[in-house]
Amino acid sequence: MDPAPPTIGSLIVEGERALAAAGIAPARLEAEVLLARSLSVSRASLILDPRARVEDAPASAYRAAVAKRAGRYPLQYITGIQEFYSLDFEVDARVLIPRSETELIVDEVLRMARAEAEAPAAVRPSAPGAPSVPPAPGASEVTGRGEGPLIVDVGTGSGCLAVTLAVRLPGCRVFASDVSEGALAVAARNAARHGVSARIRFARGDGLAPARDAGLAGRADVLVSNPPYIDEADLAGLQPELAFEPRGALTPGPDGLAFTARLVADAAEILAPGGRLLVELGAGSAPAARALLDPALWDAIAVLPDAQGMDRVLSARRGS
Repeated sequence: MDPAPPTIGSLIVEGERALAAAGIAPARLEAEVLLARSLSVSRASLILDPRARVEDAPASAYRAAVAKRAGRYPLQYITGIQEFYSLDFEVDARVLIPRSETELIVDEVLRMARAEAEAPAAVRPSAPGAPSVPPAPGASEVTGRGEGPLIVDVGTGSGCLAVTLAVRLPGCRVFASDVSEGALAVAARNAARHGVSARIRFARGDGLAPARDAGLAGRADVLVSNPPYIDEADLAGLQPELAFEPRGALTPGPDGLAFTARLVADAAEILAPGGRLLVELGAGSAPAARALLDPALWDAIAVLPDAQGMDRVLSARRGS
């Protein structure tokens, strides 16, 4: 006689044990996420009838997903989704998985936008507006001057910063670039997912070269970036899941500040007078990163801590 199909409850226990043995701390939570995905139901619905039988096909799919996750393949790449700033983003192995600490950049841009909106008109900066930029083939076009800032996002990856800012600041226009064509494809899908494709132009290229080539020199109001910032030698000592994320999005090589240094050197050319620079930093790099800023070009220089109190974002204002 064939054995009875497993139940929801027994599969969760089975998955929890396998994931815990692999050193994954929220083992039960992740087992539930994977089973809900295999059954195409919500995780909450699993608790309604833990004795319900699960047919062979979804049970096999679940066990395959558990085995993959037990190999420390990122959960987000298996489910295809990661939440960022209360929005769901499509992710795969072509893009860095968005992380909560990067949300600090969004917080700061929104704070600055509120302050600008509340400032008397007479004291608001009068930076030149950005032109309508013809798109590259296959790219969306940023049209019109809009009522909000022009934001440049360097190394957009999944588009989490570009898309979130476009959603939260309906008047803004965003120019987002990445060296990876695959990443730009994911970012474009996320822009479409959240209905902001018309206000984001995506362009392929390294650093600020795409923004310069698009004629944005001296016109951006905000420049944001979550650049690669991990020293190459440090990667081996970090969580195993990082081995599956795009290496170029994690490290610029032996010097973790190499990309940031190039970005800061070029940022003053792209930003309008009074424009703001916001760059995510790695652990312990804040003093060296701050020293990259020339006081003759920048003021209001600060390093912002994240929720854990770690120096996380380098912030500065382009002088006039």
